[in-house]
Amino acid sequence: MSPLLTALALALAAAALAEFILLRVLLRLGPVLPSGDAITGALGWAYQAGLWSLNLAGVLAVALLGLLALGALRERRLGRVAVGGAAAGAAALLLAGWALSLAGGGGPGLPGLLAQAVGLPAALALAAIGSPWRGWRRGWLWLVYGAYLAASAHFLARLAGAAGGTGATLTIAEALAVAAALAAPLALRAGWQPRAALVAGLVAVLYAGFALAQPSIARFFVIWDFGFGGALGPALHSLALAGLVYAVAAALSTPALRLPALGLWVVALGGLRLDYTYFGLLAAAGFVLLAAGPRPPEEELAAPRPARAERLAQDAML
Repeated sequence: MSPLLTALALALAAAALAEFILLRVLLRLGPVLPSGDAITGALGWAYQAGLWSLNLAGVLAVALLGLLALGALRERRLGRVAVGGAAAGAAALLLAGWALSLAGGGGPGLPGLLAQAVGLPAALALAAIGSPWRGWRRGWLWLVYGAYLAASAHFLARLAGAAGGTGATLTIAEALAVAAALAAPLALRAGWQPRAALVAGLVAVLYAGFALAQPSIARFFVIWDFGFGGALGPALHSLALAGLVYAVAAALSTPALRLPALGLWVVALGGLRLDYTYFGLLAAAGFVLLAAGPRPPEEELAAPRPARAERLAQDAML
């Protein structure tokens, strides 16, 4: 199952990234772009391609959750079975919410919203409980989950009509998400990799520069694209972005950590907007993939990689 799971995870990460760039970045930049027919045509193309990427990412997320659920049927370890059960539960809840929204004439509807705001965190909690991560890395996984839980509490308060009293939960969700991103390089045991550091630094500097040049649009990004409240400011957001990008880029070079790294990437692209089925699918697929842990299991990561072991043996023979 692992090669197919890896292929699905890579395709999902690519489709979600394309959707993010086309719909959540380029179209948001419309007010600062020069006017003209060429720009208008390009934005129209970006919108259509972004919708295609969004639909593809949604289908891939459902397929990935289904594959994880099927894989759990062959597992004997209770933790892996729990992770697979979480995948099945999350997919069922989100698809049920989507069906309810269609039955209600296209609007989200209260049952569908409650299914996502209550059912999804419950399913993700099962994945966190069954995760093979150990020690403080399990605590880091719960930190990621805590961001979802706080965001869900904020959304439920809004549904209950407490629009004026939800600021604390949203700020807590943002703080937990930023803390998880900052700790991600240590949690994934990325090690020091100069190329990953260069990419992470470049992305963080570009975002910080944009936030300084266009503070209102940058705040719009974090609110509407990621579900943050913007309370922590662009400086911390830039540092969190650097930590996230470095962790993912560095971990992708280690086969055992490739799936958790892709899961973390999808989690980040999904943000905290659990009130939309698409973002809920990204959250579910990404978090369950992250909670499933490394392949092979974490205890095997302490052993040297085969290529390195061969080099050490050759050096010893010389």
